[in-house]
Amino acid sequence: MGKTHQSIIDKGKDYFLSEDKVMSWIKTNKEKLPELKNAMFRKVKGAIQDYHYCKSYIDQMNYYLRTGTWASDFYGEHQQYKTQWRIIHE
Repeated sequence: MGKTHQSIIDKGKDYFLSEDKVMSWIKTNKEKLPELKNAMFRKVKGAIQDYHYCKSYIDQMNYYLRTGTWASDFYGEHQQYKTQWRIIHE
């Protein structure tokens, strides 16, 4: 993985989207992928969607670590929290 955006590092380890937390969420979701892929091949209903949704979430978290911009509608280890969007003018 590449370098983490400085704005994330500046917010510290207690920030709800800290580097350590997001890296842990990425690890958890990467561990889910093989099981989801097997379910796809077994043609379990909804497995294709679940696999790609999980893979997309991993990509979005990696994007966040690179750019400092959270782009997902959800956050958390299992995407259990809804993102509250707001406009910030800098």
